[in-house]
Amino acid sequence: MLTYIRRLQSNIGPNDVITIVIPEFETKKMWHMLLHNQSGMLLRLRLLREKNIIITTVPLMLK
Repeated sequence: MLTYIRRLQSNIGPNDVITIVIPEFETKKMWHMLLHNQSGMLLRLRLLREKNIIITTVPLMLK
């Protein structure tokens, strides 16, 4: 994923931005959230350092 994002960054102009949409599961129990949202959280933390990237988290309800 990071390789793909870096490739996109090399093809955009200095005033362009990339928006990354990360789904986040909304669960009833805290330990369920820890199990399901690890990869999204790690990706978000890694991308915070990058310039011209907007990170959007979309909550998804699990039943």
